[in-house]
Amino acid sequence: MKAKVIVLAIVSLMIIVGMSIQIIRLIGDGYAIPSAFMIIGMLGFGFYMMTRLKKVYPEMREGIPAEDERSRNVKHRSAGIAYFISLYGWLLLFAFQRFIEKDDLLLLGLAGMGLSFFVALLLTKRQRTGTG
Repeated sequence: MKAKVIVLAIVSLMIIVGMSIQIIRLIGDGYAIPSAFMIIGMLGFGFYMMTRLKKVYPEMREGIPAEDERSRNVKHRSAGIAYFISLYGWLLLFAFQRFIEKDDLLLLGLAGMGLSFFVALLLTKRQRTGTG
């Protein structure tokens, strides 16, 4: 667990440094709007990673496992449900591929896969557990 947190922190820091270098290059080339979006993305990513690391670090120090059996089962069940939903979504997209450009088809399919997992995860979390 400790190694995962250290690797996550190092990779996050490398991503932020890489984004900073790209922002400096964009500003130097005169691209103001893309650099503004990169700054917003970098700040959002940095804030997200800081909140995740602040949550995980105390649990790691106390020896509390990162996820319990129920959360692991919820993820696996949600992934299974999302897989079948996304298969039907891809079939539907391929049925209408004449009317959709290839780039849009790929984008819609990938967005649908992510959305189906998110919806399945929300629905699976709300289900009651237990027998009977």
